[in-house]
Amino acid sequence: SEKTVKNHVSSILRKLNLMDRTQAAVFAIRNKLDTL
Repeated sequence: SEKTVKNHVSSILRKLNLMDRTQAAVFAIRNKLDTL
């Protein structure tokens, strides 16, 4: 469900010390994770 996805995203952001999905996108690009 949507709530489950939001919880997973929040957990990932917290573990990576990121504030939002924009920072997560930048993190992914800088770490070459954008080709998954």
